[in-house]
Amino acid sequence: MADADRKGCAGSFAGALARCYVGTMRWLRGSFVIMAVAAAGCDQLRGGQSAPAPPAAEAAPAPEPIGDLAEFGGRSFIEFVAAHRERFDADALGLSDSDLVRLQGAMEISTGAVQRGGGAEALVFRGCAASGCGDAVAVVAIDGATGGAFVGVRDNAGEVVLAPNERLEALLRLNAPTRDWVDAGPAPETSETAPERP
Repeated sequence: MADADRKGCAGSFAGALARCYVGTMRWLRGSFVIMAVAAAGCDQLRGGQSAPAPPAAEAAPAPEPIGDLAEFGGRSFIEFVAAHRERFDADALGLSDSDLVRLQGAMEISTGAVQRGGGAEALVFRGCAASGCGDAVAVVAIDGATGGAFVGVRDNAGEVVLAPNERLEALLRLNAPTRDWVDAGPAPETSETAPERP
């Protein structure tokens, strides 16, 4: 190779690289334009409709108010469940069989009352075992506006919230003299609390 050719090659390497870079950029830009036109053409061929959207998840049904909560004040939890079985039976509350046994044992004697506080209103049932509140206590609170429920039991197996609901638990604690949900609601009349009769 002649010296002139080498110089042309050596000098043209930087130029060739620059030309290659510019050519590649033009090619990429042209490719993007072609892809955009092709995508727009596909939309026109489909009649302007885009791909079908995935099916939306079904919206949860709006909560149904319970109605007049005061109607069940002074009545038992059993009477309330009988009137609203489809919404507050064990399955609807998400209770297992063993949870249901604990709740039933602690709600043998129960009394309901409406409680308000913190912007919430609930029908609160406090129940005890037939042998007395020292053996078992249960508290069930029903939110009249949303139908939400709180269920808690304290018995010889311990204290447990079976159906949590933060809003209702806060209402129970607010209304309990000890600020413990176990002490919320009216005390049912048991042999321990019943007034002596002559």
